[in-house]
Amino acid sequence: MSRQVALLAALLVAAGFLAGLTREAFPLAEAQVSESERMLEQGLASLLAGDLLDGRSELERVSYGSASFMTALDNLATIDALIVGPQAALARVAELVERHPQDNELRLRLGELHYGSAAFEEAARQAAEVARVAPSDSRARYALALYQLAGGALVEAISSYQSALQADPGAHQARVALDALWRHAARYPEQSQTHFALAFFCSLQGQTAQEIVELERYLAARPSGAIADAARARLQTLLESDRAARR
Repeated sequence: MSRQVALLAALLVAAGFLAGLTREAFPLAEAQVSESERMLEQGLASLLAGDLLDGRSELERVSYGSASFMTALDNLATIDALIVGPQAALARVAELVERHPQDNELRLRLGELHYGSAAFEEAARQAAEVARVAPSDSRARYALALYQLAGGALVEAISSYQSALQADPGAHQARVALDALWRHAARYPEQSQTHFALAFFCSLQGQTAQEIVELERYLAARPSGAIADAARARLQTLLESDRAARR
């Protein structure tokens, strides 16, 4: 492996970009671990040592279906993206989805990779399939909403967020989804529709001041249509209530 690749690996490990690199999680008694767990341990150890190629070879020996597989796959996708490019990571996961189409975790990973590549329609297609076969999986519905939003389908995105909240009555995944929405707003500041979705969440959480801010940001782009009209009416109501409260 080249010195440049080794140095890059060491920097990424230090920055925490390679997933699951914690020696504390490694089993202590070798006789008690499965072959896949052993391969995961060896692969992660190679990555910690800065050897991406040996780490990739060892991680590829982790068996599908084992408890170690998704950790290995996440690291393999990162290594593929570093050594070859993002399309290599996509190709790896897409091949696995073709071989195991019933695996919702793999399909959600594939959607995440498509989203990371700005292929929003394909990301939405993967999340929609998981939501179809597992309607109670709120993660898929939140992911679908984000990908629809990214693709400009605001009406569909809000509908998906509403469905996700219904499937997530304790709002266990809502915080994760909201964090993803804030990251999306930072990554794509030109997408004004993100601010409407953020206003939607602020309304649910009773954060009136922030809701006003997000509605104003959304409307600053001068959108048109039914949602824009509803946003203007909502903003007017909130501003009037705020002025009344200040008297």
